[in-house]
Amino acid sequence: MNRLFFTLALLFCFVSPSFCRDFGEKPLEPEAQAKLDALVEKLSDPSIKKREKTIDEILKLGDRAIETLQKAQAHPDFTVSECAKYCLSILARGLVRSDDSPRAQILLKQYDSCQTSQKMILLAGLSQLPPEESLVPLMRIAMHEKDPCAARFSALAVLWALPFTQPVPQFPVPVPEPKVFPDPEAWSVQNDRNREKRQETLEKLREYLASETVHTEGKRFLERLLELEKASRAENANEAPFEEMFQTLYEDLNSEDPIILVFLHDLLYFSADLLAQNGHEKEAKDFFLRQTALGLTTFGKARFQISTERTLTLDYRVLLIHRLIKRGHWAVVPQEIAQLNKEISDSEKKRLFKEFSTSLGVIGEFNVAREYVQNVKRLNFLRIQKTTEQEEEDEESIRMNQQISEFQALDACMQKDYAKAKEILEKSFEAKGEPDADLMILARKIAVFTKDSEWLDVLEKRIDETLEQTEKSIQAGSVKILSANQMNTYAWLAANTERKLDEALEYGKEAVRLLPDSPGIQDTLATVYFARGDYEKAFEVQTQAVTKGSEEMELWPNLERIRVYRDEKKSEKVETTP
Repeated sequence: MNRLFFTLALLFCFVSPSFCRDFGEKPLEPEAQAKLDALVEKLSDPSIKKREKTIDEILKLGDRAIETLQKAQAHPDFTVSECAKYCLSILARGLVRSDDSPRAQILLKQYDSCQTSQKMILLAGLSQLPPEESLVPLMRIAMHEKDPCAARFSALAVLWALPFTQPVPQFPVPVPEPKVFPDPEAWSVQNDRNREKRQETLEKLREYLASETVHTEGKRFLERLLELEKASRAENANEAPFEEMFQTLYEDLNSEDPIILVFLHDLLYFSADLLAQNGHEKEAKDFFLRQTALGLTTFGKARFQISTERTLTLDYRVLLIHRLIKRGHWAVVPQEIAQLNKEISDSEKKRLFKEFSTSLGVIGEFNVAREYVQNVKRLNFLRIQKTTEQEEEDEESIRMNQQISEFQALDACMQKDYAKAKEILEKSFEAKGEPDADLMILARKIAVFTKDSEWLDVLEKRIDETLEQTEKSIQAGSVKILSANQMNTYAWLAANTERKLDEALEYGKEAVRLLPDSPGIQDTLATVYFARGDYEKAFEVQTQAVTKGSEEMELWPNLERIRVYRDEKKSEKVETTP
């Protein structure tokens, strides 16, 4: 992915049978309990190394060992007592449990010491993890969180984390490709599986809540959400009692507090999605449009916020728009972005323009995305200060011009006006600034498709020159992040233009080594493997990128493209096997 900081991702959720059994702490089987009792007695061993080994064995049992260790604190042997206290200090620290996944542990450790505005971001992060990693920790928070607002966010996050169905996304393909992606048949099969797993997990949730005696805001709100979910399955779901139940939830929380307003947006999106999950797609859209038309939730009417709090609440609103895209509610995304754009400041528009334009681009709203970038560019132009920032502003303006040209060309392609797209791209290449890799890739695709050999020759020369210059910059560079970005640009351009794939693989791997936490760079490496025909490896790397960068919109289409090629290759192997 050339634009590393552009922002969808979807990983289908598989829920194992053992995961669905319980959401609380599972007691030890008699045999395991006997083993734990024996291990506790071994804590009295005079050998430090043996005690350390015994402690490691106890910790592997996780939270199920807590009750036994609590009793062991009163053990007559002082060493046993102290070792038991040490084990408890590890196992019973806050919300984190030793058997939580590493990714969940990272989020939970941050959660313990956060304010509500930060907690909602972390809860959204947890809900993006596969259910087998996210549901138990989210239930733990919902059942014990004392902050009422955070408890409600956690209850909602529990249901967002469930497996879900989605219409087959119609990803925009400006230049026709050899294969249609995603595969509607495979998508339908996966939706059937997710529908079954969702209902199965919902029943387990209800059973667990009925067995729990605690009375917390999180549990109470989760029970109300489950009632709303049940109502959404009725034939008249978009009428009473569904709408009445939603209105009651809304009125109970109606406030001008910015955190509550963000939560109400979350609740609105969730309620509309419930209708769609249960087969009421048209009703879901109508419900959403009707509620937003009523102006139930407005970011702009929030009371004055400190900078950090406002930034977090605004970022959460962006995450909610990402959710709309992931769940297939594309029809309402442009109006949601437009509405939010009216309610934020000029500086916030500038900060979020890449998020908004990329989201619009993913769903094929290229003309709307172009207008948005143009408006932000106009805001930059109207800024008064022209001091030492002038050069930086010029560079930013060049990047915006290139993006505007790309959206214009993409929109022309969608109208099958490839001559107009060529004209737009040629003007962009003549403008100030280094050639943009994505523009060259798009231009080459158009030239190949329209069999414009003369233009293709010009583009091939331009691409080769760009790769040569980029390689020289890599070899001359010394700053880690700059080298990684240049390697990424080289690999991205080469892979998408079918050349120098050995060098692209080398640079792609090195860029990932230098910046292992960048989903965009992993996306590039996956594209290199794809160009080399190694679809299995491409799918593995792209899955990692999508999991790591669930908020990055451009990653999802690439995953589905790779999936189609990989599955077809698997089918061919099966058919040719004697």
